[in-house]
Amino acid sequence: MKLIRFLMVVLVLLLVESAASAASWYPGIIHVHSTFSDGDRTPAMLKLEATQRGMYFLVVTDHLEQIDSKKKLTRGITGDYGYDKYFQTFDCHNMNNPKVRGTDRSLICVPGAEVTGGEAHILMMNIIGDPSKFLGNSQKEVVDRITNYECTSAVAHPNLSGHIFRIDEGNAYKIIGIELFNDDYRKTLALLLSELAKGHYHFVFSGCDSHIAAQPEDARRWMRITLVWVDGEPTVDAILSALHGGRMVATNYGVYVKSLSPLPQFATRQVEKAQFNLVVGFAVPVITPKKIQVYRDGILCPSSSLKIPTGTTEYRYRWEDRNSLIGEHWYVIEVEECLVTSPITLEVPNAAGDPAVSFFTKMGVCLGMKDSPGLRLSGSSYYCNIDLYSGKHYQNLFQAPARLEVETVFTNRRARGKAEMLYGYVLVYNQKNQLVAQERLAIKTFIDWQTAGSGTLVDLIEKGTYRIEVRDQTKQILLGQKTITIY
Repeated sequence: MKLIRFLMVVLVLLLVESAASAASWYPGIIHVHSTFSDGDRTPAMLKLEATQRGMYFLVVTDHLEQIDSKKKLTRGITGDYGYDKYFQTFDCHNMNNPKVRGTDRSLICVPGAEVTGGEAHILMMNIIGDPSKFLGNSQKEVVDRITNYECTSAVAHPNLSGHIFRIDEGNAYKIIGIELFNDDYRKTLALLLSELAKGHYHFVFSGCDSHIAAQPEDARRWMRITLVWVDGEPTVDAILSALHGGRMVATNYGVYVKSLSPLPQFATRQVEKAQFNLVVGFAVPVITPKKIQVYRDGILCPSSSLKIPTGTTEYRYRWEDRNSLIGEHWYVIEVEECLVTSPITLEVPNAAGDPAVSFFTKMGVCLGMKDSPGLRLSGSSYYCNIDLYSGKHYQNLFQAPARLEVETVFTNRRARGKAEMLYGYVLVYNQKNQLVAQERLAIKTFIDWQTAGSGTLVDLIEKGTYRIEVRDQTKQILLGQKTITIY
């Protein structure tokens, strides 16, 4: 505990120093509980805790089901209940809140809520209208109610046992935020990356989730800090705009950002080259080496991966993506278990690097019934001169309804170097040349002369003849095609 207190004092000084200029990263806490639900800190105690730790903003997320009830899960505490009183207590425009330690600025409080939907817990970082209308019995119902009112929504601890968020439910992609560092870190990071690979944007933030001050892990929870970028003074409107605009970085264990470009945000910026510069600081020297790396559209770029050595207190990172295709890409920078940026949205007008890397000269496509490995469409010749076979007998017939698994196999002709993650599309046309199905296709990373591929599923219910095309991300370059029949 003494080490944690010392670390927090050091971190407060560093955060205040790093936020000294007008345009800067400002630290805050998201996802905490007060005596309005199952926390044991009164609102005044909660605000004081945040300001003493150098936080500029505090997003309070008491359980919506308990805010309007006198009966709480904690014992011996009464009086803090009612939606009106909740909004008044945590009014973001209240300039009478305590001052942020080391500054003359008042803490900005944002009255949010945590809503239970089935097993899942879903956060609202703003509440629009009557709070009771967001209550529901299932995850789908709650997600619909929150997103229909355009509230800034996020999923809390999506991989916490007993509170799993079902990302495969039909409307789950509408959630625009994912909480990190409050459950299984690797699983939740993988969830974020898989969603980006599907084309679903989500910002990230650190989940404090403090309830009981006396709990041994509570001090560590307050080290899960979310940084927001404000281009100017950290006013109420500026902080709220940053939160709702995805200009956020999730941090843990006393890690903070000194500088970062380009910035994470929803809005797309056009750049000639995807270049990244990050200066990251550590409140205490790095104890074990940490990886720092970049993901493009949900997939790791191997050449970006470096190790931050032990003893480091400041690390300067620079990397350029030399293998991106034309189009829009989402990039995420990770410092292993310590920092994850929200997606950095860039549009690249020209393909980077050697065209032999971006558009491969040799390709094979496999097509088969899902869960029926004996039925395959395969090939390995230029421009997909491929055949369909079942066992040893070639054919091009499937029985309706068909769930087809399209798998790509690429070979890099370069003798040296790495080729990284690319994307394409599977397009299915009927006999009238009408597009009837479209799925995004991921091409996995490979090194030198090795080959690799990735599959996607396409459902074809109606009988008939179909042309299946595999194209690059722009959909302009045909990589392979095959005609099949569903009977």
